[in-house]
Amino acid sequence: MVRFLTSVLVAAAVGFLGGSWYFSSELIAGEVTAFPEDAEALALEEGIAAPPETFAVVSGGVGIEGWYFEGSEDCGLVFLHGYTSNRTGVLDRVADLSDLGCHVVAFDARGHGRSGGTFHTFGALEQRDTELMTRWLMMRADLDVSEIGLVGVSYGAAAAIETLDRLGAVAFVIADSPYSSVRDIATHQGVEQFGAWVGWFVDPALFLAEQRADFREQDAAPVRAVTRTTVPVLLLHEIGDDYIPFAQAEAIAAAGRSVTFVPIDGGGSHASMFDDDPVAYRAIIDDFLADIGWRSQSS
Repeated sequence: MVRFLTSVLVAAAVGFLGGSWYFSSELIAGEVTAFPEDAEALALEEGIAAPPETFAVVSGGVGIEGWYFEGSEDCGLVFLHGYTSNRTGVLDRVADLSDLGCHVVAFDARGHGRSGGTFHTFGALEQRDTELMTRWLMMRADLDVSEIGLVGVSYGAAAAIETLDRLGAVAFVIADSPYSSVRDIATHQGVEQFGAWVGWFVDPALFLAEQRADFREQDAAPVRAVTRTTVPVLLLHEIGDDYIPFAQAEAIAAAGRSVTFVPIDGGGSHASMFDDDPVAYRAIIDDFLADIGWRSQSS
């Protein structure tokens, strides 16, 4: 009997550890979209005037590759794409804001596109990459950090907010549909995909993810980062978001001192307003930039 119980306990422990490892892999090493072979041509198809300049920075030993689009004004924008995507996923937004005349950087997050790295850390390490990309743009276009805004979608929106801990003096952040923390999105998606029982694995999965990818969970939490900044943040989120719950945006908005929160009630899904109603979406951005007195608005 003792041997039987021991075997059962060992099997349970192995199963628990195996499940935790699996969920940590789903979190930090999920499959991503392949980088398209005709990526540069896609930029021209979006109506961007000139093909991009490809460049890379090294962040903690990881190569982060991006594109630079030269502008005509003394302002800059850094674009951050969503989870599993790559820099081509924000080309439509780059094109939409091209009339501002800003110098632009769009880059592949670590573990995505043509950037190096194996793991995704939900902004904990990506904020370092974003800082380096922003500083590269400052040098390349001779800009001050206060002349540059960060524009992120979903995973990229969260990283943009988290970067404020490192680049606190940027002009603004436009954050479309971020999660409130890696714990919150991991818990929600785990339950959505596998059921309530997955809650047993959240803590050990996050612990394993931290050890495997060498990051701290507390650094992957926009809801905490936004409390430490006075940089203007435009936060947009679909009320009916079926991927990142609207309540997570509400938590970020409630925590921030300088957040302009615009709930989107258009019947859309996750980060869908830009595609559903680009004119209204752009009007929200223009109103925000005018409200904060960003100088590109009068250039």
